[in-house]
Amino acid sequence: MDAPLYQQATNDVSDQFVRKYSIYAKGKLGKLDYRVALSKPMSISASSVQSAVIGPNSLFSNEPANLQTQGYFKYEFLDSESNLTPYNTGSYLGSKNVFNIGAGFIYQKDAMWHTENNGADIVRENLALFGVDVFYDRVLDASKNTAITAYAAISSNDYGKKLRGYEPCQWWRKLI
Repeated sequence: MDAPLYQQATNDVSDQFVRKYSIYAKGKLGKLDYRVALSKPMSISASSVQSAVIGPNSLFSNEPANLQTQGYFKYEFLDSESNLTPYNTGSYLGSKNVFNIGAGFIYQKDAMWHTENNGADIVRENLALFGVDVFYDRVLDASKNTAITAYAAISSNDYGKKLRGYEPCQWWRKLI
């Protein structure tokens, strides 16, 4: 089972394969697993994903970046998972019963920009990514190391006005 790479939402734009300068904390409080970070995104000037030319559709700004805050919190209802590495196991192949619900976010002020009024005005917008996920791994037959494994996620990715022609859902703005 492979990682859902679409969730690596800033990959090779403001980071180098999801790596950037950060201060982070992670740990467990009983059944609650947490990871939080404050990061300095890398310059997008060397990005292989987007052009540095600003236009009417949002792009990551190539101005000096504001700090990025991010976090992920999950509740482990059954067996606990290790948080020794930054990634989670895709399946325990019949060795654990796991049921987790998690939620995470990435936020960066003025991370995006686009032009308006035929290029006369530069508009800066915040990057706001939110997600909720569920992971389930249940032993079917321990002697055969078989299991049923399921992962589901819902994401709300706001990259600003019409990124690649898409007008993002901004339901989260009502929460702030």
